[in-house]
Amino acid sequence: MAFYTQPMRALIGLVFTCALTAAPAGWAPWAAREEIAPNTWVDANHSRSGNDSLAISGASNLGAYGGWDRVIEGVEPGKWYRATAYYQAQGIEQERQQVLARLAWRKADGKTAGRPDYAYRLEREGAWTKLTVEAPAPEDAASAVVELRLGFAPKATVWWDDISFEPIDTPAARPVRVSSVNLRPLSTYSKQSRWTRSRR
Repeated sequence: MAFYTQPMRALIGLVFTCALTAAPAGWAPWAAREEIAPNTWVDANHSRSGNDSLAISGASNLGAYGGWDRVIEGVEPGKWYRATAYYQAQGIEQERQQVLARLAWRKADGKTAGRPDYAYRLEREGAWTKLTVEAPAPEDAASAVVELRLGFAPKATVWWDDISFEPIDTPAARPVRVSSVNLRPLSTYSKQSRWTRSRR
């Protein structure tokens, strides 16, 4: 399993490559509560890049929701970033709802900054699917959390690999046309409602 960051500051200008049977450096399993925690492990026999992958399974629990997190320090407020992750899944019924990746933002004190940004761009590449999110860091953000999730899929397993986080140029502005309509509908009552109103 490989995780890459492009130079942002000396603090995170690193390339991480993990080939471990325990949790890779920087990654940690996550679930809101123990009773809904999915199974998480590093799978040395299933990967896209030829090493390991981060695996999550539903643990035969319909309510299971969770996965893997990695905190990246040193993000710059207002700067744009791109996160990319590849996954392969089996036993999934509603892929768009049950498999997700997102960026969460944190302030210097660890509290939430802004709202999370979900990976919205999906591309099939052979047996793997690439998810991408591009978003600006909120004004008070000091770190980003790459979150990889599987939820409400008791018989499913998902493998994550080749995960990256990097700064990008601010996208060019895209002008849009906006129009408005001042409409006040008349005579919108049904026959029954008109009869009821007339009886009052």
